[in-house]
Amino acid sequence: MGRIICITFLTALIISCTQENIPPKSLLSKKQLIAVLYDFHLVDAASKQSIIANNRNNKIKHAQYKGILEHHKISKDQFDSTINYYISIPEELKMIYEKVEQKFIP
Repeated sequence: MGRIICITFLTALIISCTQENIPPKSLLSKKQLIAVLYDFHLVDAASKQSIIANNRNNKIKHAQYKGILEHHKISKDQFDSTINYYISIPEELKMIYEKVEQKFIP
């Protein structure tokens, strides 16, 4: 039984490593993603500095993030699928975050 589980796990691992990373149809442009991530982190920074009151409440955070997505005319599914895609390409995600960081530096 243990051998079957081990073989199944190894097969799944090999298949997942060889599958091509296909971007979702609704993939955000890097420019859009950078803008959204910047706004998310700006809200987080403001809440940590107590500029935004009651931000420790998850309902308020959810509303703020939802408002950011609406401002950028992006659905949660679009954002989630874009992030999941770039998580699978760490080098690209790192470059995107470096650009987000640059927006914080005057």
